[in-house]
Amino acid sequence: EEEDRKRVEQLLIQRQQRISQRSGTSSNKVTKSNQSNTNKSPKTTLG
Repeated sequence: EEEDRKRVEQLLIQRQQRISQRSGTSSNKVTKSNQSNTNKSPKTTLG
């Protein structure tokens, strides 16, 4: 289960990075989603 969870989290992070690269000024969206992810799994942190 943990491996699947990590995989999904990595996919979400990659998606967020792509979106941020595309728009260039979507740091607000990324920050909000990061906070929600952190609440679910404190282990995961971007960077």
